[in-house]
Amino acid sequence: MLKRVKLVNCKSIKKVDIKIDKNNCIIGQNGVGKTTFIKALQYFYNSLEGKKSDFIIFDKNNPYNEFAEIELIFDYKYFVNVYEVYWLKKIIGEMKQSDFMDNIGELISFVDRNNMLAIRLYIDKEGNTEWAPRLSFELRKVLKTIYPFYYISIKNNDHTNWETLWEMVGDMAKLPSFNLEEDLGDLIYQQYGESYRKIIDILRDKLDRNNIVISPFTNQEKFLNAIKLQLGGEKLRYKYKELSYFSEGTNSFNYLQLFCSLVAKIAEQKLKIPLLLIDEPEVGLHPKYIDDLMSNLIRDENKSQSIIVTHAPRVLKNVIKKTQDYNILHATNQMNGYADITTIYQFQDHRERNILSDEESSYYFSEQIVFVEGDTELELFDNNNLLTLFPFLKKIDFYSFEGKTVKISTIHPDIRNTKIPYIIIVDNDYIFEVDYAGKVLLKNGQKDFLNPLDNVRFKKQHEKEMFHFGGNGKLYDIRMKINSLSSYTYSLDKYWCIVYGDYFKTFKELIKLYCLKYKVYPVNTTIEGSLVNYNNLELFRDWLIANNPHDQNQINDLFNISNNKEALSTAFRLIVNGKYDTLKKIMKDNRTNSFPDNIRKSYLLINRFRRRYDKTSGWVSAWLDYVFSKEINIHNTREEQEKQFSIYFPELYDIIKNIYKMSKRE
Repeated sequence: MLKRVKLVNCKSIKKVDIKIDKNNCIIGQNGVGKTTFIKALQYFYNSLEGKKSDFIIFDKNNPYNEFAEIELIFDYKYFVNVYEVYWLKKIIGEMKQSDFMDNIGELISFVDRNNMLAIRLYIDKEGNTEWAPRLSFELRKVLKTIYPFYYISIKNNDHTNWETLWEMVGDMAKLPSFNLEEDLGDLIYQQYGESYRKIIDILRDKLDRNNIVISPFTNQEKFLNAIKLQLGGEKLRYKYKELSYFSEGTNSFNYLQLFCSLVAKIAEQKLKIPLLLIDEPEVGLHPKYIDDLMSNLIRDENKSQSIIVTHAPRVLKNVIKKTQDYNILHATNQMNGYADITTIYQFQDHRERNILSDEESSYYFSEQIVFVEGDTELELFDNNNLLTLFPFLKKIDFYSFEGKTVKISTIHPDIRNTKIPYIIIVDNDYIFEVDYAGKVLLKNGQKDFLNPLDNVRFKKQHEKEMFHFGGNGKLYDIRMKINSLSSYTYSLDKYWCIVYGDYFKTFKELIKLYCLKYKVYPVNTTIEGSLVNYNNLELFRDWLIANNPHDQNQINDLFNISNNKEALSTAFRLIVNGKYDTLKKIMKDNRTNSFPDNIRKSYLLINRFRRRYDKTSGWVSAWLDYVFSKEINIHNTREEQEKQFSIYFPELYDIIKNIYKMSKRE
């Protein structure tokens, strides 16, 4: 079984060392080195038999590269055991001597103490090749025989012509020596007598007289033709109809199913461990066909290995969920333009595997990911006006983890070892809250990933902070200042839970500065608070009145409840299910009923409106579209529009700027 692939100076791949398992999957954007990896493997296997390849393996961008290198490392233990059995049986006379088995034994002299057989191919600029160890041509052919390699692509292929399938059958099923001509000639002569022999003699004479020489069949071709003869032909039909009758998807599915099944079944009868490299098997296939194909391919009892190159989340999901014996390779481009291939860490928690769906799998193919908590954020970042003003957001994939950190762990780039840029947007209530006495509670030991200040979940990171330098050199000091400010008792407004004082503002600013270093953006209160804020209160009042004309007087009364704009911000934020500055939810009636009559009535109105503006009401899109139509799209230039947006939605604008920086930082 192939265990490792090492490539050096192979076109877009400068250097990679990749572990290979029984079931492997290569994923990534276009142009990140997947094709180079495929071509390098094909180059190696072709070179074993001295076949030339039209693939230019050298990196043309670097004229200083003097060589390219491809090394494959095989686990040879299976064949060591096979040879030991052969050797013992040969000694006691139970088996005849076999050149093929002797060659397998000769290869054992090149394995290490772990029974690993490393074969390295050097290629210089002139195309000259050198093998290490220096295997003879015969031994290289044996290596290709016992580790056959099949590249399967249904792209741009006519699968009403299945000649490649017959070629595979001939290669897999061939015998070490096979003399078909004499046996077949004798058989036909017995059936048809002298007339058959005369026809053969005439053909040979005429060919000789005209100096025509027939190129002899290879052993593989002889055996394949014998198989076709035994089966009664070579032209394949499906359900007694021509293959051209069926759709490309049906033919592709049948071709792949039959190819993979035959490789697995024939391998059971042979001393072979085949490697199938399947390029985008999902092309043209219905999702259920993909499931069936993967179930057939990924079987514990199969001797064969597979490497699947795919852009389909469905394929990836099947590989991860159907077996423990898998390896996912993630290809990306580095800043220097060269490809990098990393191994995605496997799922250790069964909950992660259970959660994984087509949706989660699709994020492994993302350019950038923004993790958000729920539907409000998804609706926000899917707004057409927002995407028009900030078109780079169209390239971002937003994933709602719904407050469940196990969902984050299924695709978190750091946890899974992908190189996908990301940021996590969280409400500040994941990090701290303030009680009614003005005491701050920093939250610890609660949820992974969301709170970099968590002394339990981020303990290892905290221990390293004192040794950071450069851009992260002040992380420890910032955290100490945050801890100090969290010990203060802050003044609160009794009715609207406004937290007063510059120290509290500094406290939140430091939290944001600190968390961003860990790729977490803490929203000042909640995302609702970034949409309905100090800067757009008048506009929000007008929008509420436009949508609730019968409540105009009450809305105006609410707007005039206080001269303190912070109190007004809180009141209107609560309407759309936001939270107080303290990050607590709206107070219950048994508490607000004791407030002055005008404030009590304000809370009654707020609670009535809250039912109209919940997370699924569509208010986010309606509100954004209103602001764009009234204040932003009236300007002609994008610069003016962006400036207006930053005025009405300052925190949201800052979030978008940090999302933009995320993509540029990697």
